[in-house]
Amino acid sequence: MAKQSKAGASYGACRFCGQSVIVEDGAEMTAPQLEEAATMLCGCDEAIKYQQEKNRRTVAKQRINELFGEDAGEYKQPETVREIMLNAVDAICDKKNESRNGNDQNGASLPDHANGKGQNKGRAGNQRQQRICAVGGIWQ
Repeated sequence: MAKQSKAGASYGACRFCGQSVIVEDGAEMTAPQLEEAATMLCGCDEAIKYQQEKNRRTVAKQRINELFGEDAGEYKQPETVREIMLNAVDAICDKKNESRNGNDQNGASLPDHANGKGQNKGRAGNQRQQRICAVGGIWQ
């Protein structure tokens, strides 16, 4: 919910807890932009997690552009390579969010073994299976 104030500030509501937050210079913002800004300013636990994840994504993308962008000298990469790296950051961050929520890409609930709640052999079980296959001469 967005409300305008006289001084150019606006009020937005955190998308997680609904708390009203004053957004400075929010007079020109749309309702979704105010909600995003309010969420980025809110201090509730879910908003703080969201802020950290968003900042992590932003920092990773900035580092890619610093290391491989226009000013990287001999390490400069073509735009398509940088786009692939930036898309990989998005995919990794989105995958982390899905695994925390226990949902797949389509929002369907994952089985217990896929989100870590059930019994899962993990890497050790997979390595044992691969060793057995290697001894038997069959690779999976």
